[in-house]
Amino acid sequence: MSDYILMKTDAGEIFDPWLNQHLGSGGKIINICHESIQVKASLSKWTEGGIGIYNEPNIWVRYRI
Repeated sequence: MSDYILMKTDAGEIFDPWLNQHLGSGGKIINICHESIQVKASLSKWTEGGIGIYNEPNIWVRYRI
């Protein structure tokens, strides 16, 4: 995620369209949350045996009010 937020378009804007929208609306990236969402369940819920864990990172954006 640290590398992802540094990716730019040819026009020099942040590559991710949602982040670009937030920043264009006055938001400021304040942090990366590396484990924003975690889903943990037995693999039998998804396949068979063992444990499966899914982690999803996220980026925190703050707006001044």
